[in-house]
Amino acid sequence: MGAWGLGLFQSDYDFDLISELSAEAGLDVMGDETLYRPDNPEKIRTMLNNGVLAQLFVKYAAAAAQPAKASEWWGPPAYRLVLLGALAMQLGCIISSEYKQYLTDNYRKVGLMRDSLVQMSEALASYVDGVPHDFHSKSLIEVYDSGGPPEEDCIFPGMMNVPSPETGMGWANMLRGLAQDLMKKRASGDFDYADNLCGNCGAKEAKDGDGALKKCGGCKKKLYCGVECQKVHWKKHKIICKDNAKKT
Repeated sequence: MGAWGLGLFQSDYDFDLISELSAEAGLDVMGDETLYRPDNPEKIRTMLNNGVLAQLFVKYAAAAAQPAKASEWWGPPAYRLVLLGALAMQLGCIISSEYKQYLTDNYRKVGLMRDSLVQMSEALASYVDGVPHDFHSKSLIEVYDSGGPPEEDCIFPGMMNVPSPETGMGWANMLRGLAQDLMKKRASGDFDYADNLCGNCGAKEAKDGDGALKKCGGCKKKLYCGVECQKVHWKKHKIICKDNAKKT
């Protein structure tokens, strides 16, 4: 799953769940009807206000009150209720006092990402029935056009992916830590590149313009793009080099 922001409606996870919620609401998802920014918001708002929103709330509130099941890792009921509530506010639906109270009591507990928590807090504090609320969540294209997510939010440096709700910050922090370790190893020459690449920097060709990588003169196996990389890598390679030289 991918995510391009830490806000609501900024992950494949949210949009997959929106598709499921739209189908449960009776929309023709195959015909591109959706609860998220529909072509005819008045039609969808009227449908939700005429009992569909209340029915979905009762269904998922009852499910959320039961002990969590391992099979419900994908879109647990409580998360769906919060996402549905956000969709309803974006459409300007009439939300019952019971539903609003549920959102207020539970939105911090369902696994929303950092910016989503802020968005829900602000929405619940200011929402007025009948008035569509704008969560100001940027689309994937808008994030890309603006230069991508903040670097500190990205899982891997130089990539657009940020933590997604279904994985959470713990998983993302683990991956980010691994990436940082790999970068440190690469910078220190302690990174193991494939045998067909420069043993120090991972280059595919020699830096002197000759094209082919040069073999280590000792073991005749390890390749380098130039003398400088071979010197830097020697501290790590020398032990292996001697063993390989004996075998040859």
